[in-house]
Amino acid sequence: MLGSRPGRISLTTYLAFVLLPLLCVCLLRGGGGGGTIRGAGAEEVPLRFSYITTKTGGFVAAGAIPAVDLALAQINNRSDILPNYTLGYTDILDSQCDGEAAMDAFMQHFREDPSQEPEQPTYLTLRCCGCSTATIPVADFSHYWNIPMMAGIAGANELNDRRRFKNFFRTDATSEFVGPAVAQMARQFGWTQMAVVTQSESLFLLITESLNSIFTAEQRVLDTSATIERDVVSFPYQLLNWERDYRIVMLNTGTGFAYTVLCEAYYRGWRPPEYVWITYSWFNEGWWQGDYGNSSCTPELMRMMVNGSLAITPEGNLVSDERDVKTISGLTPAEYEEQYDRLLGLEKYQALNLTKFIIAGSEFDATWAMALGLHNASERVRMNHSSGCDHLPGALVPLEQFDYLNDRMGCVLHSSFQNVEFRGITGMVRFNSNGSRDANIIRLQQYRASGDSALALSQTVATVVIGLGTNDSQVIFNDNFTTESLWKDGPPHDGATKSVLLQNHKALVMFYSMAAASGLVYTVVCLVFNVAFGRKKVVKLSSPNLNYLIILGSSLLYVSVFLYVFSGVREDQVLFQTLLCNIRQCLFSLGYTLCFAVILAKAWRVYYIFFNPTSKKKIPKDWFLLVIVSAIIAMDL
Repeated sequence: MLGSRPGRISLTTYLAFVLLPLLCVCLLRGGGGGGTIRGAGAEEVPLRFSYITTKTGGFVAAGAIPAVDLALAQINNRSDILPNYTLGYTDILDSQCDGEAAMDAFMQHFREDPSQEPEQPTYLTLRCCGCSTATIPVADFSHYWNIPMMAGIAGANELNDRRRFKNFFRTDATSEFVGPAVAQMARQFGWTQMAVVTQSESLFLLITESLNSIFTAEQRVLDTSATIERDVVSFPYQLLNWERDYRIVMLNTGTGFAYTVLCEAYYRGWRPPEYVWITYSWFNEGWWQGDYGNSSCTPELMRMMVNGSLAITPEGNLVSDERDVKTISGLTPAEYEEQYDRLLGLEKYQALNLTKFIIAGSEFDATWAMALGLHNASERVRMNHSSGCDHLPGALVPLEQFDYLNDRMGCVLHSSFQNVEFRGITGMVRFNSNGSRDANIIRLQQYRASGDSALALSQTVATVVIGLGTNDSQVIFNDNFTTESLWKDGPPHDGATKSVLLQNHKALVMFYSMAAASGLVYTVVCLVFNVAFGRKKVVKLSSPNLNYLIILGSSLLYVSVFLYVFSGVREDQVLFQTLLCNIRQCLFSLGYTLCFAVILAKAWRVYYIFFNPTSKKKIPKDWFLLVIVSAIIAMDL
């Protein structure tokens, strides 16, 4: 009836028509924490990211493509991450591990206006660029498009500059602490000198710079003269100071340069185990068997050179040692490696000639970090939450409506990526204010081969923890590992000349001291006798004045004995020990020359008197003999 009061809705009707549909929607969307499977039938909007990596060049990271595809398959199968969206890439461009090639690839994806080019998608994120050399120029430029840039392989410390790289994030660990870690290893193993071969690229130059500053402050010797450019053929002969015996050498380079240096070192005689080579754990598997244009080095020869060498990398670059811990993907590190190896064997990846990539786990985690960042941004849009970005022009729009001129959405994307935190295959992933992972822990491994077995990296032998000060840093060996686990006879000698203070036995010191004291007493008796009976005819014929010189020389010889047997000073008293060594040598030399010169002069005078054929014999005076003695002493000095 018009104007009548509506009837009250029953509880049964409310449950049937209101709560039941809401419950169904919740079940379809999933709970977020449980990793529910995405339901079928819902129309999903594609979200695209630009994917640029190194397929060719000095460092090839294309082996991580299966890991990226594995992560995307898991993400797109989850209803609690980017619901109603499908995340993927269009094509994979090649940066060639070169800055110019990377910029060309970037502009190939971003130079066109998507509104004018329907086939050109709007990329919400940039995955780039496979190595630090290619990443730096793109990261310096890409923020003008208001998109986050996520890297899984770019460890250069230079990328920590947030004022310059405004929208850059990375899941691989920065190389900031590699130099301090090598310095701590030198302290731990007692090395006072080493050489470093540096590739002329930002990633490596900053590591050498930090290592050199530490060595200089601690008065250790670091030869940094070997800095090499891209010419791999002509440099080895002039590369290292081969004449100086550096036993510890860090190859702060990529795989190609490391291979060439080791090949040259073999023919120079710088071979293990007397020489220790330090490389990086992120070198591709079997890198010593590669073809780098040097046919004189066979795989067997290189296997011998690499065996026993050390390998380091920041924790976070490699798959976590916690093999059985579940990660956000639902996989444990062990399960991830099993699936990654299986994917590498598929025909579509074999056709691309992909090989196993050691740090593919970092790219896997980068894909998850990117998806979680986009999910956070999508949730903020859904809740109309743009706190901190309200002052910027643009509208808060769904992800599929984003355009590169929307500064507000660019700010939302940036802050959403900044707040990403999860447990990944490589450990806990969280970004500091620079968009990087904190990486003050460096993993130490060793290349080992048993008999004719394949050469491979050991599990982590030790971790190098870098603190704020020198005393806060330490090398912590893992269970069942010690220094002897690396080298049976202890750390190899670094080649530096060592000063060793030799201690004489107490009995020997007492014997020689008593003999020297007795000699000094005898010289005093001779001196008294020479003074008391110097005017006697028999004594006078022996030239008392010259006898004084013999007594003086003998005294100096006896005193030098005390200095030779005395070695009771500490090794750190270098100046005192140097003076002691010089004084005793001078005393011994002067004393011996005095005695010998006087006796020689006297003998010459006797010869002159008895064998002079002239009738008028002029006996040489004492002053003339003193001139002869002085001349002999002058020649000795």
